[in-house]
Amino acid sequence: MTALIELKNLAIRTEDRMLVQGVNMTVQPGCVTALIGPSGSGKSLTARCSMGVIDVLPGLVSGELRYPAIDPDRDWYAGLHNGGAEAQAQLLEDTRQFRGSYFTYSPQAASSALNPGRTVGRQLELAIARRETPPDNLGQEICTILKDVGLGPEVAAALPSALSGGMAQRAALA
Repeated sequence: MTALIELKNLAIRTEDRMLVQGVNMTVQPGCVTALIGPSGSGKSLTARCSMGVIDVLPGLVSGELRYPAIDPDRDWYAGLHNGGAEAQAQLLEDTRQFRGSYFTYSPQAASSALNPGRTVGRQLELAIARRETPPDNLGQEICTILKDVGLGPEVAAALPSALSGGMAQRAALA
């Protein structure tokens, strides 16, 4: 089975300290991958880095990032080590097409992932708009996505504040 994400020897730092070091992770299709560790150990940072989102400086010290199902030979971190903000911005742009379609991130606090001023449906519209090939029927696509995470189509019209914690978590995952 071809892995979806392979992260090897990840090391990220700020000017003052190492944030994560020696992290390895493989995400297989159809499997749940959990990052565990104490508060502040770099779980969220690692998850974001696996999606090409590195937002600390100087940033990437070492590591390899591969999406074998997309391009088994490409290391998405190639040339980024100690490259700073410009290299990180390029990685963010290069991987943008995959966020929301190939992978997504569901934070522990869904409220940090949802815009409180936009309906769930509008937020899904914006995420779907980033796809290379937009769907023929946007409304139906939103209903399908909501159904996939166990929510009804009426949730599309709701603001995040109207949702329970579990519903907000599933909306963020959608």
